[in-house]
Amino acid sequence: MRNNSRENITTTLERLSTTFTTRDIMVPENRLTWAHSESEADRLLVENPAFDVIPIKRCGEYQSYLLRDAVLQNPIQVDDIISDSTPIIDLPGLFHNKDFFFVLSGKKISGYIHFSDLNNQLVKIPYFVLLEAVESRIIEKIEHMIKESDIDHMFPKQATRIKNKQAELRKEQADRGYVNGFYFKEMLLLAEYFHVLSLSDADLNLVNQIRNRVDHPDRPLIKTKKDSANLAKTRDLCTQMLDQLGRDRIEENK
Repeated sequence: MRNNSRENITTTLERLSTTFTTRDIMVPENRLTWAHSESEADRLLVENPAFDVIPIKRCGEYQSYLLRDAVLQNPIQVDDIISDSTPIIDLPGLFHNKDFFFVLSGKKISGYIHFSDLNNQLVKIPYFVLLEAVESRIIEKIEHMIKESDIDHMFPKQATRIKNKQAELRKEQADRGYVNGFYFKEMLLLAEYFHVLSLSDADLNLVNQIRNRVDHPDRPLIKTKKDSANLAKTRDLCTQMLDQLGRDRIEENK
């Protein structure tokens, strides 16, 4: 990723958007628990306490659904449906007002997706690429600007660790300067220090939090419904950062 131009990164993201889609993480139709009637749907909800919704199929087509604790069934409407080709990276923003969608393939419902499905490991892939793109562009912008005095000023507690890492790599002729020793959050802070990025503290911490979850396979991307909104915001922040980092002229640190 380090040597990719922004054009190559953009192309990669576009390809990933079409490669990893809703159909890859949805519950397919052959695994759906569904009912023929409202009374059967109510019984299935009692028998399956982990389910919050049971679709109802009539005449071979899904026409409505029953929510847990609901009095009446709801007809399946346009707002309840998304395409199976919806890019995974767009999904978190769609769960802003809804917990689930029925998934349409062609003209037929072929599956179901809940916001908890964002914990599928495939969801991490486009976010990993997007965050790697941000890191790559930061390095391109600032690696020639970093001096030892900057490290001492910005990271007094971490300075020894950063310098030792760089020294170890230098022995093996594998270093690229001080950038080898920084964590992702430290790179974001340096990018702000050198005026190539502008982020609020809250946004910086959010992007770093999502980066940590993406990088560790044992950590879920989302723990609550609110986390889907945080994923959507992270995607937007990464796009904004790539726009900032794509400027031809860097405002030098004063």
